[in-house]
Amino acid sequence: MKRNVFLTIVVILTIQLGFAQVPVFVDFNSTGSGRSINVLASKQFHNRHELGGGICFNINKQTLNDDQFCIFRKRMYSIQPIEFFGVEGFYQIHFLKNLEHIDLFTFYDIQYRFSHCRSWFGGYTEGGRNYIIYGPYHWIEQNIGIGFSVDIWKNLFLIQRIGGGINLIVGYGKTDYNAMIAKPKTEWEFGYLLSSGIGYRF
Repeated sequence: MKRNVFLTIVVILTIQLGFAQVPVFVDFNSTGSGRSINVLASKQFHNRHELGGGICFNINKQTLNDDQFCIFRKRMYSIQPIEFFGVEGFYQIHFLKNLEHIDLFTFYDIQYRFSHCRSWFGGYTEGGRNYIIYGPYHWIEQNIGIGFSVDIWKNLFLIQRIGGGINLIVGYGKTDYNAMIAKPKTEWEFGYLLSSGIGYRF
């Protein structure tokens, strides 16, 4: 536990030092696997290109969607303390740079987490659904899309992104359609990314 906390602190400090004097923002993410609060920093280069990354803090969802054909949709469920943390990286290309207070861009985003999956089986009991926990799995989400940021006051800005892509779920476990997996297996589903946040340019 102490080791995991130490590594998390080191990663956060490394990001802050490596991206000094650049935009830092906090956003709420809704993706195919679940929801999270992300703390990100980035750096622009060659005027139009931007590279960034940061830490994800997962939010467990207590109720599940009734997705008949998506086994893992919104079902990531963190149990151990380290499972609440993930990492995110992104690359953005900006366009229409002549706009004064609005910044438009296209992006590629990748997020990684190592966490369990919570689903249901066998219908209902008196107290509600029968929940079961699988995993843990490696969750790799890749999305492309468009976004924009808007200056709201001095160096303060709002940022929003929307996109779609593929989710990869890798590891041992059990799903609704097959028994215990005897070897590493990769499942995939179509995913999406919706994010909205606020940032500050130092």
